[in-house]
Amino acid sequence: MNYRFRREVMFIVAAVLIAAGTVSAIESRIKGKLPELENVFAKLMGNTFKLLSMDQLQKQNSTLSEQERSSVVNFLGKERWGKLLDGLDDQKKKFLDAEYAKLIGKGDGASFKKHLPKIIGINLNLMSVDQVKQSLANMEEKEMGTLCISMGNEGLKALFTTANRDKHAILLQATPDWVLLEMGLRKYDTIKDYTCIMLKNERIGGKMQGVEKMDVKFRVKPAAIYSKWVDGPFKGRECLYNAAVSPDKLRVRESGALGLLPVSVPLTSEIAKRGTNHLFTELGMGFLLDMILKDYKKGSVAGDLTRKDVGLAQVEGTSVYVMESILKKNPSNNYYCHRIRHYLDYTNSLEIKAEMYDWDDQLFESYTYLKIALNPGLKDSDFDHTNPNYRLK
Repeated sequence: MNYRFRREVMFIVAAVLIAAGTVSAIESRIKGKLPELENVFAKLMGNTFKLLSMDQLQKQNSTLSEQERSSVVNFLGKERWGKLLDGLDDQKKKFLDAEYAKLIGKGDGASFKKHLPKIIGINLNLMSVDQVKQSLANMEEKEMGTLCISMGNEGLKALFTTANRDKHAILLQATPDWVLLEMGLRKYDTIKDYTCIMLKNERIGGKMQGVEKMDVKFRVKPAAIYSKWVDGPFKGRECLYNAAVSPDKLRVRESGALGLLPVSVPLTSEIAKRGTNHLFTELGMGFLLDMILKDYKKGSVAGDLTRKDVGLAQVEGTSVYVMESILKKNPSNNYYCHRIRHYLDYTNSLEIKAEMYDWDDQLFESYTYLKIALNPGLKDSDFDHTNPNYRLK
């Protein structure tokens, strides 16, 4: 068989397998290729069936609809389903065959991903805390990545909505930090623009400046930011950046006596960087994600990164999961900081607060994003300095 013919045959076989739904390649932008969902879910359900008592198994069956059970067995297929039952006692096998095997061929597995968050959530609710820990301990990091990416951000939201709160911290603690970061990146990919209230505090010249409270409008492409300081040391200040109009300039009106007239200044000027160590364009959630990703990639490869789980908390009424990324000092990698405390709005895959600590373990930056409105459909006028609602003309 010549090379060209062999290659064409391989393409045809691959196309047939994909069309038949037997191949579900999952790709992580951080870790690359991940295990197939069929095998990962078969392993998860097999572990679940072993851990559940007969009473729990019967409750699971009565809670799931026939359509949901049909999607499970037809997604896995007859062969995987048979292997999944290996190792179960005869009573469980008989029960599962009666309730699931009869559904093989009745419907298909096309709707499975839609049902996956609810199925996992129901299983979590049926299990004790110890059972959940045992089940998650059997899952490998990349398998957790497969499950989360397959569900997507909306699926994860549905999962945490279904699962009882006492299982949230256990599930999050078992989720690798790169998976949480991956889902944050994927969430940000869906954002075209957003508005929020931002709280910021930075160390300048060895001293924390005090909390700045700002109303912020942010557009991803073309990059544009409007910010008005509504409280704190720079109350009354207004800034506007629009890459489509002036990519290297910032329109500013200062607070107090300095704000007689608005001015356009270079992004790198002292006026533009008043009260911050950053460029104005580094204000949003996207910059924070990029910075965390950069240090994660370097730190994980070098073995410099450790994680500390703190647990569930609240930020202005929003449930968050708190964890820390701790980096060893490594001059060759030039990390941004020694330690970051993350506050994850895990239901929405958003990091809504971050605290950065220097190599003396002193806080030097803090950012909080409140009342976030995603994709509100901001207009060009929102980033026009002649907008009559602004003082920037």
